Amino acid sequence: MSVKKSSEHKKTPLIIITGFLGAGKTTLLNNLLGQLKDKKTGVIVNEFGEINVDAQLIDLDKQDGISEISNGSIFCSCLSGSFVNTIAKYKDLDLDYLLVESSGMSRPKSIDSIIENVKDVTEEAFNYRGMICIVDAFNFSKIVQSLAAAREQVAYSDLVIINKTDLVDDADFKKIESTIKSLNPEAEITKSSYSDVKVDILEHSFSSNKDAEEILKKMKSVDLNRPENILLEFKVAIESDKLNSLLEELISYSYRIKGFVNLVDERTVLVNVTQNNILVKDHKEKIFDNSKLVIFAEDIEKIEEIIKINQFIIFGDVS
Repeated sequence: MSVKKSSEHKKTPLIIITGFLGAGKTTLLNNLLGQLKDKKTGVIVNEFGEINVDAQLIDLDKQDGISEISNGSIFCSCLSGSFVNTIAKYKDLDLDYLLVESSGMSRPKSIDSIIENVKDVTEEAFNYRGMICIVDAFNFSKIVQSLAAAREQVAYSDLVIINKTDLVDDADFKKIESTIKSLNPEAEITKSSYSDVKVDILEHSFSSNKDAEEILKKMKSVDLNRPENILLEFKVAIESDKLNSLLEELISYSYRIKGFVNLVDERTVLVNVTQNNILVKDHKEKIFDNSKLVIFAEDIEKIEEIIKINQFIIFGDVS
């Protein structure tokens, strides 16, 4: 005889972390996991590109199960069913938290229907606490004007973290705060540098009732510069200085570049590029046999031109 789950059964807190490309979502997630060492925490990482770089960067010692959803947004109809089913796999694990890192390209206007589906499929095993949006203070004012994804992520969130505040002055911060309030008057707002926030943000239910659709009607509905992504894969190891030269050419036409590159000195490096910063650092192990970089492009044609010019000079063989 089957017994239906009691309504008194512990509900696992479900929190979604969103934010545009390079805002600091993965760093935030790792910082939170570091403070949850004594808790059982499940993690779902969503990547819009063909490879899930962020999933490789989650500290595996600090969580109790990680799932990857790649090549699209969990809020898109093409993947929302897979997202709900992935959440359902965690319902019997007696977790303290389930944290979801969404794609930087996500447009979360379908969040309400997705949460309703989660309730139905899991027999209300999860308590949706709300959505946290982390924004890049240095680039926010630029991208919010032209990219619908950046605006929607703010409008549909319940808590907004203004990150990288060490890179802006007080006047710029107040302008960013004002823009966020115009997009979402109901959201709580806090600030951070290096995505360093206290885990206490997960301890209360901040999900609020707001009419985000009405807010979005007041904004431009069309992306002026809709980002595209391209996977650059090359089979030969390359020299460090040639990699840096390539990244310096690509950064001006990209929103985000990330991936793993194998160097001629048998090192593997993590490439992590935002619009204002190139970071290349040693990675503990080789991730792929071939080097792979995902490029989220502001100008895809220029990116392709740069790759074409450099492929024989730098790589020798580009697939």
